[in-house]
Amino acid sequence: MATPFAQVDLPDGIGGRQYIVKRGSYISTSATIAAPSQVSRDSGENAYTYTGFMAGANSADMGLMYDSNVGIGSAEQGWKPTIQINGITTNSSLISPYNQVQASNAYMAGSQVTFYAWYNYEKKIRMKVDGTAICADLGCGRSADTPLTTIVTSNTAYDIQPSSFQKWKVLAVVTGDDIGKNKSVFSNIKVDGVAVPSSAFPTPDEDGATVTRDANNNVTITVTGK
Repeated sequence: MATPFAQVDLPDGIGGRQYIVKRGSYISTSATIAAPSQVSRDSGENAYTYTGFMAGANSADMGLMYDSNVGIGSAEQGWKPTIQINGITTNSSLISPYNQVQASNAYMAGSQVTFYAWYNYEKKIRMKVDGTAICADLGCGRSADTPLTTIVTSNTAYDIQPSSFQKWKVLAVVTGDDIGKNKSVFSNIKVDGVAVPSSAFPTPDEDGATVTRDANNNVTITVTGK
């Protein structure tokens, strides 16, 4: 049964956030990302599905951003990789050849992807995404549903140590005003390849959203606005 939680203010928008208090070097989770009918936003807003972490003075939101103008002729909708590190979106790079989901290409809206996130991968912050993209390459030279992997790493070597690590997180948000909608379902949540126990899930944060967790520790975040 879904349990209602107190609303809290998330900075720069609305959404739901589930922290996961479990130490380990990386988190992995499957995520069903929103279909176009499950996302709404104005020109000044963006919808995101994230995993990430908090470690001392460092934090990262690592995942996908919704784009309604991708594919051939910008006529499709999809989700593009993005990382925000300590509030900055420009301090990371896609790693070739795992860099084809950008520009006109995106992961299919309404599909399932798998996220992997590290806070210290050879001293850098790193994200990997496995999923099905709408095209085979970033220019959409061939429009065909294509399994593609994305790897993004920070440009800075943060060298975050386990002693400063606090917690992982999964989120679905809409930035901007207190309107818009989004939905993400996170399943098979693991740390270092081991399923996370129920005791690792504290009370989630909700701001214009509902966060529920079932008996299998699948987390559903539904953003509906205020």
